[in-house]
Amino acid sequence: MENSNETDRRIRQMVQFIRQEARDKAEEIQVRAKEECNVEVMKMTDKEKTKMRTEFAQRLKRVEIENKIARQKLLDQYRMELLKAEDAKKAELRELCVKKFAAVVSNKGAYKAFLKESMVQAFLLIWDEAEVQVSCRKEDAAMVKDLIGPALQDAKSKAKAGSGEELKMKATFNSIPYPCSGGVCITARGGNIKCDNTLNARLTIVLRQELPMVRARLFGKGRLTSDA
Repeated sequence: MENSNETDRRIRQMVQFIRQEARDKAEEIQVRAKEECNVEVMKMTDKEKTKMRTEFAQRLKRVEIENKIARQKLLDQYRMELLKAEDAKKAELRELCVKKFAAVVSNKGAYKAFLKESMVQAFLLIWDEAEVQVSCRKEDAAMVKDLIGPALQDAKSKAKAGSGEELKMKATFNSIPYPCSGGVCITARGGNIKCDNTLNARLTIVLRQELPMVRARLFGKGRLTSDA
């Protein structure tokens, strides 16, 4: 009986030991599983964070590029509006100057001297041409016809005095009216050689040469430039 009780006791101890070992092993497995799970979760979390950072950086870069494009488009629009405003003001200024020509041509004495000097200058500029034609507006036809001879003679005298060479040139009047506000246009070789010495041509030269000053006077210095 004692042997039977001892055997039962040992069996119970062995069963308890086995159960304890199983519980310890199960706890060890659970702990290791949790650790491995936590590691995997951290890896996945870090991976997603890296992915989100990359996506955010790409989106931020796209937004920056889009903002730059939008700013550039807006700046280009402002520039175009400014250029249009400048062109309108320059056209207005030109028109005002053209209207002032009426006072210039109304002074007959001074205007006649101007016409003659304009022809002399043009003759000397294309002085190696054998034949030239003189054009002017319809209102100046009679005056210009009378001035061609004296102007050509003055040009020949200046050429002789300046270079010692004879100016061999024949000048005729072109009866077709030249569209201008005053002055003369000298042509040769069927119009292939042209010296425009009209008031309008001189105004174009002045506006081109004085454009920086005109721009500063009309629009100030705070202009949008390509470097803005």
